[in-house]
Amino acid sequence: MASYICKGCERSCPTANALRMHQERNHINGQWLCGIKKEKRSNKTKLKEAKLKVAELDPITVMEKVNDSSKTNELLEKIIEQNNDLKDKVAEISQENLKHKADMEKIMNQNEEMKEMVTEFARNPKLLVLVDKLYPIQSLKEIDLKMPAFKPVLEILDNELPEYANLAQEKTGKIHCKAVRKLNEIQPTTVKDEEKLFCKDGDVIIKADYIDTTKEFIDVIANSGFEYAQKASVDLKSKRESDQPFKRTILQNASCDTIHNIQEIVI
Repeated sequence: MASYICKGCERSCPTANALRMHQERNHINGQWLCGIKKEKRSNKTKLKEAKLKVAELDPITVMEKVNDSSKTNELLEKIIEQNNDLKDKVAEISQENLKHKADMEKIMNQNEEMKEMVTEFARNPKLLVLVDKLYPIQSLKEIDLKMPAFKPVLEILDNELPEYANLAQEKTGKIHCKAVRKLNEIQPTTVKDEEKLFCKDGDVIIKADYIDTTKEFIDVIANSGFEYAQKASVDLKSKRESDQPFKRTILQNASCDTIHNIQEIVI
């Protein structure tokens, strides 16, 4: 016997005519309403079955399950919290490790510098005398050129600088270097041995950097109110790539013959 099945709800009809009538009633706007109705009936059946199962459960057992579930959630929350604490501790340890690494690198660099200085002392014993001859490089920040001791430096700057002084100009650079040399003569802070520069950091003789030392002396004069030095100090702090040639010119003009040779200090 032929069977006529509805595509929407899979209902079996006894005749083709019965199937056609069923489809005409239930196929509207491209949707099989009979299929939707079947799904709703199925869902209602499932819901009814679920309610029956719940009704059959022992209330005490249900409460125990709920309590167990709550305890599980609390345990999960504690684990998550502990995990977050652990992450924070790991991050903190990582930061400490980075700091220790930086400290170790600093110590290693200091050890290398000490080795170099021991070699320099062995090469030129006169360097040992500088401990008593030089002022600490930090003392430059305390200098006031208006003090009587530095009057010769002021006289050079007041009387010989051009009207529109600028360290980018060679003429200004020569007068500046003359003043710095006089300053370093009155209060020795840096000396030169061949092409190497030395200063005293606290109570320790160390190698000095030409650029850093030049900037230190520019700042001394800038702090005493000389505009050309103040402008140069600001210009040297520029990070723009286009300013680098200009900065090199300033540093070159400000560092010519400013440092005494060690023989002039150690007599």
